[in-house]
Amino acid sequence: MNNESGKQSYQAFRNPATLKVTNIPTVMDSKAGKSIILWRDIQAGFKNADSIRNGEFLVPFMIDENLEQVFPLRIVHQPGIVLDVFVETTKQNIFIGEDVCLPQIPSEGNEESKDYDDQLNESVYSLDIAVASLDIADNTTNRPIVVYPRTNSEASHSSVLPRIPLHSTPLQTLMSGQAIIKQSIDQHFDRLQTEMDKNKDLQHQM
Repeated sequence: MNNESGKQSYQAFRNPATLKVTNIPTVMDSKAGKSIILWRDIQAGFKNADSIRNGEFLVPFMIDENLEQVFPLRIVHQPGIVLDVFVETTKQNIFIGEDVCLPQIPSEGNEESKDYDDQLNESVYSLDIAVASLDIADNTTNRPIVVYPRTNSEASHSSVLPRIPLHSTPLQTLMSGQAIIKQSIDQHFDRLQTEMDKNKDLQHQM
């Protein structure tokens, strides 16, 4: 538990996200003859601790002569070095696919063309709700966020956006995921708006 001078030694750990440093006491592994830090002590100081790194290098757990991890899990003391503790974060899978639908552009002379504006506005409202749902950051679940169509009949008369999987942390989901999704939505609506304007021009010329 003590170093050669008889004083308690500590290992400095840091959370890269907050830069907060925590000193955790070492213990002596009498069999290995080394000062070590127990993984459970690290987890006690850093909730959801996932891995330890020294700069770009992963700090491995101690192993025995058979290359098996020693239990309880532990790492070797590295005096004078601040080790980074990476905390496990939620990765959410966000998909835009069959679950988010856009109305098809009616062909020229189609009787349903008069309802196209209503369908387009309704789809805009639905997609606004879909994007707004991404504002919810849940750090306690790994379940994917999926936006479903309101009825099967709406989906059957709709075209779909391409499936876009995004793998990110909650912070990245909020800051970059929404931007990517909105960009994709804007591109599709620009195309729809252009086609709708062309369709209206053709109707006026008839």
